[in-house]
Amino acid sequence: MRAVRFHADPPAVLLLALLYSSLDNRELAALLSAVLVHELGHLAAVELLGLKFCGLRLELTGLCIEYSGETSRWGQFLTAAAGPALGLIYAQLASAAHWELAAGLSMLLSLFNLLPIQPLDGWRMAASLCTGRWGERILRALGLFAALSLLCLGFVYARQGKGFALCMVGLYLLLSSNYTRNNEILQV
Repeated sequence: MRAVRFHADPPAVLLLALLYSSLDNRELAALLSAVLVHELGHLAAVELLGLKFCGLRLELTGLCIEYSGETSRWGQFLTAAAGPALGLIYAQLASAAHWELAAGLSMLLSLFNLLPIQPLDGWRMAASLCTGRWGERILRALGLFAALSLLCLGFVYARQGKGFALCMVGLYLLLSSNYTRNNEILQV
């Protein structure tokens, strides 16, 4: 049996503790099931493509699967898309089983992950298809625009008395991305 690495960033552990202390058991189970199904989608794609699963990383943006091996751009796209795809299927199944909370959380998690903002799955999907210098520039501009749009929408919601959560998510994604740095598009 091979050893699997696990790393957790301190801010992510703090967020997990806050979620654990503020959610009831039903809410926590719904959230964890949505996250688990999402990550199982990624793992299934990794296995299907013959890549090597190396470990898990818990970051403020979520749970990240580490893998190694060579695959095509379409393999990278499939690996990124498998999590949201399985999450959307799970949302439909949970809805049919009248577990609306799990269905809603899985739908929200899947659709949010499809945004083309680094480090989300939508960004990884777009990055796998973008080639060349112009593709990278377009992807960075698209990600920056999407993150700024979330931030602005968050301000609109906050002014309407709907809280600052979306504003904080947009700000975090904007600050944690590397749209202004010159490094590789895909990080595996």
